[in-house]
Amino acid sequence: MASVLRSRLAELDWRIALLQAERDTVATRLAAVVYPVLSLPNEIVTQIFLHYGDGTANLKAALCVASVCRVWRAIDLSTSGLWKRFNLHPRLADCAETWLARSGVLALDVHLILDDELILQALEQYLPRVENLTLVFDPPVLRRTAQLGGPFTALESLSLKSGGTIHHVMLDVPVVLHPAFADAPNLRSVSIDGILLDNWQDAFPWTQLTKLETRFIDIEWCLQLLKHTPCLEILICALDLNVSSLTTPHRLLPRLHTIDLRENRTNKFLAYLTLPALDRMYLASDLIERSRCAPTVLHMSLRRDLEFYEFRECLWTLGGSVGHLELEGPGGSSDAFNRLFAALSSHVHSGSDDDEDLMLPQLVSLAITSCSTDIQLRPLVNMLEARRLRRSAVKLDSFTLSFSHHQRGLDEKESADVDMVERDAAIRGHIGRLARLRSQGLELELSSAFEWCGTNVDSHMVQEINTLSSGS
Repeated sequence: MASVLRSRLAELDWRIALLQAERDTVATRLAAVVYPVLSLPNEIVTQIFLHYGDGTANLKAALCVASVCRVWRAIDLSTSGLWKRFNLHPRLADCAETWLARSGVLALDVHLILDDELILQALEQYLPRVENLTLVFDPPVLRRTAQLGGPFTALESLSLKSGGTIHHVMLDVPVVLHPAFADAPNLRSVSIDGILLDNWQDAFPWTQLTKLETRFIDIEWCLQLLKHTPCLEILICALDLNVSSLTTPHRLLPRLHTIDLRENRTNKFLAYLTLPALDRMYLASDLIERSRCAPTVLHMSLRRDLEFYEFRECLWTLGGSVGHLELEGPGGSSDAFNRLFAALSSHVHSGSDDDEDLMLPQLVSLAITSCSTDIQLRPLVNMLEARRLRRSAVKLDSFTLSFSHHQRGLDEKESADVDMVERDAAIRGHIGRLARLRSQGLELELSSAFEWCGTNVDSHMVQEINTLSSGS
């Protein structure tokens, strides 16, 4: 019995030796395999990581990469560029100082909720390297900003925000900023969102600011701020208070080239501004009051359906110098667009070639984006031909049309009313006209149309236009 067991044990040892030899062979072959991702030089891997993390406002990219493997973690921890953007929340207080140290000597982008002493202490020694700073306030900690004493030698952009949904309460609670902000030599951009500054005259170096953004603040205070910003180039406002009783004089902003009032809810703010250098204007559709400006780029965000006559008045008021027009989110009826295209196609006085009789005489680029209604092809093509083939030196060079919805269909009754033969013939004719316009230099981009069976612009038509009119 014992001899049998010894024989069996010897046999098993022999098999184990064979398997071990086979394992060693496989292990050798595996060790010779070079994974492409691990064969890249560290410099290239670093650039990939930086590209992956570019534009993020927190450390998500850095923490994600560090969790993959030891090689990537070592590269990640030695790449300062991945550790320069921080969203410092109170629950991250224990890690804040370690993460900040990994940024090396790079400029920092910091989003800070003023709700924890440990974070303020960890950030204090890094303040001279902060380039972009966002401070979120809650009422219990409004006075803590005195601890952020700088120096802010690298600070270029500062954003002050109220905490969450209580910004309307914050209007009545003043924020006291440390005087060091007023001494920031490179500060150029300030954003004030629902915050009332107790010492606003001395809070910032107003005269050196080139960009100002104000939200949910008193409009009269906003106009007072503008009195102290002669070098302002970009202004973004979201004001919703009535200004009919204001006696504030006009504010002259000689260098302002861009103004964004898309979130504004008063239609008289422009009347208080004199903007001789204005080039770009972003408006909501109901801001049609005349201002002392002549923009060349006009972006209109349409919060409601297109009302043709009101909209036409707006374009006549502001559009004499407009060369680039974008209508974002228009709705309404097809008839309203037909009237708009007709107005853009012809002079006020029949037979006139005078630019003063033509709506938007300097128009070279027209874009209708996120459209939520049907666009009939024939009036559109008529307008494009009229603007592209006009005798004036200024011609339409570019047209873009996109829709906000992608699926739509006809019921059986509507389908029965469509003459497919006539539809196809009409479409082919219009596509031929578009092909000629494109061959003459018109940049044409149509996309994201409805699924529709009719004479409006639809997804099938877009495919034909983009294929046939390009000559392919």
